[in-house]
Amino acid sequence: GCFVLNSVIECGHQVPELEALSLRFNEKRRRVFMKRFREAAKHGQLPAGANAKALAEFFSAQSLALGAMGRAGASQQAVNDLVDVAMTVITNPMAPMAD
Repeated sequence: GCFVLNSVIECGHQVPELEALSLRFNEKRRRVFMKRFREAAKHGQLPAGANAKALAEFFSAQSLALGAMGRAGASQQAVNDLVDVAMTVITNPMAPMAD
């Protein structure tokens, strides 16, 4: 969680080995989101036609945003507000359909 997010943000572009490791962890994180969204779509837990890949990219980015908010000292209310808005994407996805 935090280690991966901080690595992506802070040191992903400094040393080639760290950059490669950071990119691998970041890609793995996106794949985990995509796998879960595809499973949810398969089991009818997402609206018909929801784009699992787009949702994975969105929530992957939101997890980075949450990490940055935490490091910047955002209030609990601000974090909760971001999560509340992000969760509306699942029930009302505007992303391109089908992946």
